[in-house]
Amino acid sequence: MGFLSGLRSRLTGSKHTLKEIDDETFDRAASIVEANGDDLTKENIREQAEHLLELEEVDEGEFRLGVVQDDTEQSLADRDIIAPRKLKEVSNFFESGYMIRNDKFVRTLTIHGYPERVPLGWLDELYTTNDHVRVTQHIQPRDTGSVLRKLQKRLTQLRARLHKKHEKSQTDTHEEEADRDMVQDLIWDIILGETKLFDFAIYIEVVADTEQELNEATERVVDSLSTANAEAVPLEKRQVESQDALGPLGDDSIKSTQLMQETAIGTMFPFIEPVITDPEGIFYGFDATDTPVILDRYELSSYSKAIAGTMGSGKTFAEKHEMYHRLMMDPEIEMLVLDPLADFVDFANDLGGQVIRFGGDNTVNPLEIQRGIDDAVDDPFKKKLRSVMELFRIHFSAVAEQSLSKEQEGILRRAVRLAYLQYGITEETTTHENTSPTIKDLLDILAEIADGGLPSEFLELHEDANDERVWPEIDQLETRFRDGDEQYAYQLLLGLEAFQKGGENDNLTGRTNVELDNRLVVIDMSMFSDTGQAPLFMHVMFDWIYQRAASDHDRRTQVTIDEAHYLLRREATTDMIDLFIRHSRHFNTAITLISQTVDEFIAQSDDQTKEAAEKARNVYNLCDIKQIFHHESVSNEMIDFHDLTPSEQTFLTTAQTGEDGGYSEFLLEVNEWSKPLALHVNNYEVSVLDDDLDPWEYLAENRYIDADDAGFLAAEDRLDEYEIPESVLEEVDLDEIDKELETDETVVEHADRERADVETEYHERDVSETVEASQGATAAADEGAEEPHEKGAEDSRAEAAEDRGDDLSTITGVGETYAGYLADAGVETVGELAVADIESLSEETSIPLTLLDEWADAASTMCEPETASGDASSTTEVTTDADD
Repeated sequence: MGFLSGLRSRLTGSKHTLKEIDDETFDRAASIVEANGDDLTKENIREQAEHLLELEEVDEGEFRLGVVQDDTEQSLADRDIIAPRKLKEVSNFFESGYMIRNDKFVRTLTIHGYPERVPLGWLDELYTTNDHVRVTQHIQPRDTGSVLRKLQKRLTQLRARLHKKHEKSQTDTHEEEADRDMVQDLIWDIILGETKLFDFAIYIEVVADTEQELNEATERVVDSLSTANAEAVPLEKRQVESQDALGPLGDDSIKSTQLMQETAIGTMFPFIEPVITDPEGIFYGFDATDTPVILDRYELSSYSKAIAGTMGSGKTFAEKHEMYHRLMMDPEIEMLVLDPLADFVDFANDLGGQVIRFGGDNTVNPLEIQRGIDDAVDDPFKKKLRSVMELFRIHFSAVAEQSLSKEQEGILRRAVRLAYLQYGITEETTTHENTSPTIKDLLDILAEIADGGLPSEFLELHEDANDERVWPEIDQLETRFRDGDEQYAYQLLLGLEAFQKGGENDNLTGRTNVELDNRLVVIDMSMFSDTGQAPLFMHVMFDWIYQRAASDHDRRTQVTIDEAHYLLRREATTDMIDLFIRHSRHFNTAITLISQTVDEFIAQSDDQTKEAAEKARNVYNLCDIKQIFHHESVSNEMIDFHDLTPSEQTFLTTAQTGEDGGYSEFLLEVNEWSKPLALHVNNYEVSVLDDDLDPWEYLAENRYIDADDAGFLAAEDRLDEYEIPESVLEEVDLDEIDKELETDETVVEHADRERADVETEYHERDVSETVEASQGATAAADEGAEEPHEKGAEDSRAEAAEDRGDDLSTITGVGETYAGYLADAGVETVGELAVADIESLSEETSIPLTLLDEWADAASTMCEPETASGDASSTTEVTTDADD
C-alpha cells in the first residue's frame, strides 16, 4: 500500500469484525482493555484491536498522523523492549544458584550483614569495579510515630533485661547497656528531628559470559565487601524473583531490608568525583578507588605548589618524582633547586644534572641587576634596592645577632645608592645594561665615609657612567651626610667583616661567575645549615633566580625551594615570592615551596612579625596545588584554613610515610577540591629518586645491563659516560678490548695509507693514459687514419682489463697485507669479493666491516659491463679537445 492510499484509508476509517482479527491481536487487545480497567466487551476489544492493526500497517519511517499511544500501550511496549527474551534459573546443590538471561550468566546478591560503622564511600570499590556489576537500592522512609513506639518498646525490653540481670548479680551486661544507650540516643535524635529512619535494601547483580567468569567475579565482589566487614550472600532459589527488585519498577518482592539512619544511607551512594587526567599532566598518586590522578600544574592559574610534611613523610620524594617525569616530558624545561640540606644533590647526580656548591670559587653578586629584566610588573631598580637592604638586615639579625639602627640603615642605604651611581645605574632602565657594582665597591665606599670623606672627594665614576646624569644625584646624596656619620659607617664595616676577602661570605663579594649549563641545576647550600647563614644565601639565590626568570621568558622554568620557611620569615623576601607567584604565567615559571608543617605557612612564629606572617599566609593561599603529607598533629589554624573534616584530620595524623613503608599518603588540595592520595612508584624509579639507592646497581641486579653492554660501551670508548657498577665491569675483559681497539686503529691507519697510495697510483696512471690517448688521437687525425674511435676505446679497455685482471690490490684500499688476509679466507679475486658474505668475512679476517663494505661495492662496480656509448662519448671528448 502506498503512503497516500494508506493515509486515505486511515482518514476514512476501516471497520474490522472480530472474525477478521487474528488470535494474537485479539489477545493483546484484551490485555490492554483489562489493564485500562475497561469492561471486556466485544466493542472495546474490537476498537483496541483495530487500533493495533493500524499501528502495524504504518510503514517504517512513516509519520503517524492522528495516532497516539496511550499510557498503557506505551507501558506494554516498553515492557517488550526491557523484558529479556530468555530467562532460566539454574540451581545446584553444592553451588550458589544463577540465571541464564539472554545467553549471559547472571547472579544476584544482597548484603546480609552490615558493619556497625562505615566511612564515606565505603562502597566505592563496588561502583568502580571492572566487572559487569549492577547495583539497585530500595529506600523506604519509616513513619516517625510507629518507629518511636517500637523503639520505646525495645528500650523497655532492654531495661527489663538489665533489671533481671542486676537482681541476679550477673555482670555480663555490657552488650545490653550499649544497646540501651544506643536506643536512647536514637529516640532523642528522632524527637529532636536530627535524624530519620529508613528501610534500606541493596541488590547486586553480577553479569558474565561464562559460568566460571561469573563465579570469579562474584568472589571479587564478596571479597571487596568483606574488607568493609559487610557480608554479601547470593539470593538462593530467588534469582528470577530478584529481577523485579532490580528493574526500574520500584517493587521489592525480596524485602531483604535493614533499618538505617539517613547518615548511614548517605554512605551508600556512589558519590565518585570525576577522574582527573590532564593530557600533559604528571601522575600524583592513586585515590581511594585506585584511580590515578594525573594533574598538570601548568593548566592552573598560578603554576605554583606548596608541600608540607614531617621529615620522612615522603614530601621530598614526591617533588623529585614530579621533576623526574616533567624532565622526561618537556625537553625544553629548566629546573632550579635551592637546596639548604643537600636533599636533591644525589638526585641531580643520578640524572646527570649540575650541582653548584658554595664555599669554593663560586661567586654570586647580590648587587647585580640582570640585563634586560622585564619592568612590566615592578620597578626593577627599587626592587633591587629593597632586596639588597633586606640582605643586610638578614645578615645583621641572623649572623651578627643585632639589628640595624635607623642611623646605620640610613648610611647603608646611601652607600648602596652611591655604589650604583658610581657605575651610572639609576632608575632609568637603559642604565641597567651597565656593569653592576659589587659588595666590595660598597665596602670601599663605607671605608671612605668612615674616614670622613665626601662622595665628591673619593668617588671615581666607572667608564659606563654618564657624568651629566649621575653627578647631580651624587651631589644631592652628599647633602644628607652629617657629622658623626663616620662612626656609623665604621660600625657597619665591623658588622660586615664576613664579606671581606677570606670572610665567611666572601662568595658574595665578587662578580657572578656561576654558569647554568644544564636543564637540572641544584644549588647546594648545605655548608651553611649549621652556621645560621642559610637564610642569607637563600635570599641571595632566590633574588638571583627571580631576576633570571623575569629577564628570560622564552624557556619554561620550574623553581623548587626546600625549607621555604627560611624565606617566609622575612617580609621583604615573602613579598618577592608573592610577586613571583602572581606573575608566574608572565615569567613562564612555576615555583614549589617545601616546608615541614602547614603552620610554617599560615601561623605566626616567634621570630616572625605579624605582617610577615600574613604575607606568608597569602603566599600559601596563592598556591593552586597543596600537598599535605603526614603531620604529628593538626592545629586549629590548619583545620580552619583547609576546613578539614574529622576524617581528614585523622588521615593526616595517620597517613603512611615513605620512610616507614613502600609508599606515602597525602591530602591533595587543588583550588576547590581535595582528596587523599597514595603515591606508588615502580622499583626503578625508587632507585633513581631515593638517595640511599643506586639506579645503576638496580639495572645490574635485574640484568637490564650486563657485561655485553659494558663491552660494547668500552669498544665504542664511551664507558666513562656511564656509571657502570663494578660488579658488571668485573665480568668484562677490558685489557682484551683495549688490544682489539689498538689493533683496529692500526688496521685502519694501514688501510688509510694503502688507500692513499692506490689513489695516488691511479691518479698518475689516469693522467698518463689521458696524455697518451690525446697524443695518439692527434697523430691519427694528422695522418688521416680511417680507424673509428670506438675501436681504439675498446682496445684501451681490453688492455686496462688485462693489466688489472682479477688482482684484489687493484681495489682502492686493498694492499698486499689485506689481500693476503682475504686470500687466507678463500677470497682471491675481485669477482669472489663481489659475491662474498661480508659479515662472515669480517669475523674470519678481523677486517672492519665498514672497509669490507667499501671494497665489496668497488668490486661489484668493477664487475659491471661498461657501455660503449659512454666510452665513445669519452673518446670523442678527448679527440675533440685534441683537435681544438
